[in-house]
Amino acid sequence: MGAHGAARLYLIVGGPTAAMRSPAIWNAQFARTGQNAMLAPLGLRGEDLALAFGLLRSPGCNVAGLIVTTPHKRAAASLVDRLEGDAAAVGVVNAVRRAEDGRLVGTLLDGEACVAAAGPRASGMVFVVGAGDAGRAVAAAFARAGASVALRDREDDRAEAAARAIAAAGHQVRIGFDDRELDIADVIVNATPLGERPEDEPPLRPRALDPRAVVIDLAGGPATRLAALARDFGCRVVDAAQAAAAQAPLLADYFGFDWQERTAASARLAGGARLSLPADNGPRGPTTAWSRP
Repeated sequence: MGAHGAARLYLIVGGPTAAMRSPAIWNAQFARTGQNAMLAPLGLRGEDLALAFGLLRSPGCNVAGLIVTTPHKRAAASLVDRLEGDAAAVGVVNAVRRAEDGRLVGTLLDGEACVAAAGPRASGMVFVVGAGDAGRAVAAAFARAGASVALRDREDDRAEAAARAIAAAGHQVRIGFDDRELDIADVIVNATPLGERPEDEPPLRPRALDPRAVVIDLAGGPATRLAALARDFGCRVVDAAQAAAAQAPLLADYFGFDWQERTAASARLAGGARLSLPADNGPRGPTTAWSRP
């Protein structure tokens, strides 16, 4: 059963839309759960970004929320009326909804998804490499979750700016760490682009890792050099697609619906097929396929 009539319409706003896989996955999930809703890609240039926000502002429009992707996340923060959660600390937005008073509220769930993917280790000792938008989001989210966070970047000024922004939001992170410290890590996060290409050097070279540690590599899939190193130590690895998988239920909750909602009617239509869950955070991490938006 597809969307029809007065469907809730969610837009995923980014640059080129050809590689976006999220609409197919979300729409399949809406069909499985019997929800009259749809996620559609919307490719926009930066100068036209405000058009999507205008649709969401319109009280008579059935656009129920925006998912914002590269390259518009930072610009989106200036188009909302209020920033919530990590968006306030980072100045970047990836989800926007209309509040009851008609005001647009934006949040950033990239870091929170990493916290969810890390599971029980999320409140321990966390090392984050990379202090760009992704690294800031990750460091802020883990700090808010009660972790002791160390953050480093090859540009000291950027790491210091990230730490100041996170401190302004009420959380503290330590600037700088040495690879020799990684043997005490509960969670390690690569928030740099290193790993996107097979020939990339790993962003970290741990001499030892606790096999209970979780290594989250936001730069690529399960075959990066960092992932190989982590597996050599027996660690659980969460790749970029798995980290994104953990974000699906968070986005759904932010937009006000249950990702796993399943009606009797939809169960009959699906012939009793197993519900596709967004993230099974078991011993090997999220298992459901999910790609970057």
